[in-house]
Amino acid sequence: LTRLFSYVGQDTETFLILGSPAILTRKWCVGEMVTAHRNNVKTLLLSWPTFLKPDEKFIEDFPTLVPDYGELASHGIGLSDV
Repeated sequence: LTRLFSYVGQDTETFLILGSPAILTRKWCVGEMVTAHRNNVKTLLLSWPTFLKPDEKFIEDFPTLVPDYGELASHGIGLSDV
């Protein structure tokens, strides 16, 4: 995954997020999004009709919705980054 995050952060011109309903609950997808954001990679969102942007409740409940998000810490990504 270190290579994947490196590719996103250093070798990607435009990062496309396929906004499916579950994408924000997939820790590695979230890690890629954080990496793109940190590295100022141009990002586009292609939303499914059922995709909902996160609200305050989602952000508050993130540790419960994605209980193993802590694995991202080994890549320098913490809850405050999400």
